[in-house]
Amino acid sequence: MHRTRALRQFAALLGLVLGVIGCDDASIPTQKVITGTAQLSEPSKLPPNSKLQVVLEDISRADIAAQPIADLEQDATQPLNFALSYNHDHLQPNRRYNLRGRIVDARGELLWVTDSQLSPPASNTPVTLKLVAVPSRSVPPQSLFYQCEKHSLLVKIEGESASLFLGERVFALHKMMTASGIHYQSEEADFWSKGDEAFLTIAGESRQHCTLQPQALSLAAAEGATLWASGNEPPWLLIRTKDDALTLTQDYGAEVLTFHHLIEKTHNSNIIQLKAESEDQALTVLIEQKACADTMSDRVYPLTLALEFNETKLSGCGQNLTQS
Repeated sequence: MHRTRALRQFAALLGLVLGVIGCDDASIPTQKVITGTAQLSEPSKLPPNSKLQVVLEDISRADIAAQPIADLEQDATQPLNFALSYNHDHLQPNRRYNLRGRIVDARGELLWVTDSQLSPPASNTPVTLKLVAVPSRSVPPQSLFYQCEKHSLLVKIEGESASLFLGERVFALHKMMTASGIHYQSEEADFWSKGDEAFLTIAGESRQHCTLQPQALSLAAAEGATLWASGNEPPWLLIRTKDDALTLTQDYGAEVLTFHHLIEKTHNSNIIQLKAESEDQALTVLIEQKACADTMSDRVYPLTLALEFNETKLSGCGQNLTQS
């Protein structure tokens, strides 16, 4: 009898242990791994520090955003192999799932992305994520005019390249990575700017601090003008064009006069006189190498100007645009 009771107790204990073990097995998640390769639609060199991101997501409902099941991020080093681990228990019957991939640069800008849906594989078969290039956002070319300590500088920026114009010298620079601002560099020149401030370094010369000039002045420089001047009360703008004509704009563009047959005279080392004519008017401009404060913009320019035509007298400030 004692032996029978012991056997019953042992059987009960064994059942309890097996039951506990069975419960533990049921609570352990079923981990699976999707392996594969991200494939670019065309050969391309990825920028440094680019990242490959792969996401398994639930796309069953069209009225809400896709719900992520698992994701990974790794260095985008070719070949772009990946292994995405996920909890298979989170996948439910009669729901739709998608495997999505993309590549971003160091700033998080999207470079490559999948453009079609791919269901997760039912077996351990490796998958191929096909990525297409994201069209780059076109940025119109910029022309910026800076006044530096030793040079007047025209900078033309187009995409990843910049051209620096200093008189007869032209430098072609390429964009560099930087923590802030924008940075362009070549073997002969280095240009960094942030906001209205910039620094210019030419090989063999000391670094110079530069200040961005108004947009109207930058546009005039980009069009080849050699002199820019403006005044207030009434408002006017004078430009000496690359063809050696003087264009006078008044009342915010309401009246534009162009004077030709330019004659230049130097009165002394600090004053230059310009005379030009239109069909029925004559314009005289006195340019003095004297600092001039524009009270409207709180800027100081190196030239002081006095204009006279048709018994009208105007005064204002100016800047030579010849890059030196």
